[in-house]
Amino acid sequence: MRTRRCYDMNDFYIKLGELSVSGDCGAVEKFILSAIEASGENTPERAGLYTELAGFYREQERYPESEEALSKALEMFKDEGMDAVPEYTVSLMGLAELYRLKGEAGDHCGALDGFSRALEDMRQYFGENEEFAMCKVNISEAYELLGDFRRALAELSGAADILERLHGRDHDIVKSTQAKLKNMAKKAETVEAAETKE
Repeated sequence: MRTRRCYDMNDFYIKLGELSVSGDCGAVEKFILSAIEASGENTPERAGLYTELAGFYREQERYPESEEALSKALEMFKDEGMDAVPEYTVSLMGLAELYRLKGEAGDHCGALDGFSRALEDMRQYFGENEEFAMCKVNISEAYELLGDFRRALAELSGAADILERLHGRDHDIVKSTQAKLKNMAKKAETVEAAETKE
């Protein structure tokens, strides 16, 4: 049974912002950990706080601890039947981004899986908005790191179309994505030409 809501997240974010400005990483970590303890068992607040802790560890490049915190958040969401809420998708995106940042060969597949799962959730919750498009950009980057330039190109092209529809072709984010798209197209052509010669 889920414990009733017992932690004020608005107050948490105000205090977290104040501590972050101070630059005292030790105090920030201690504050988030104490918030987790005070948030109550089996609450969406506790799962969200683990996601915040993971983000803090990720910024500090403490990747194993970040992964552990995200895994706890995702497990809590699932155990409490909260894996069909936007917050679950945020945690899933965080884990996928962590795999990408770690940059090890095996982690690129983990990043691709995480971003792909998050993409379907984002379509359901938010539609094809800017965050959805940027998730496709992340998927494109994962495919690129795996050497699959054709799929990378397809995902990036889809992202570019969505962003242009949302913002118009003169928006900075659209221009940036179009530049990436041209570069990716060249890479895909180079690979295809090499495969044709073989």
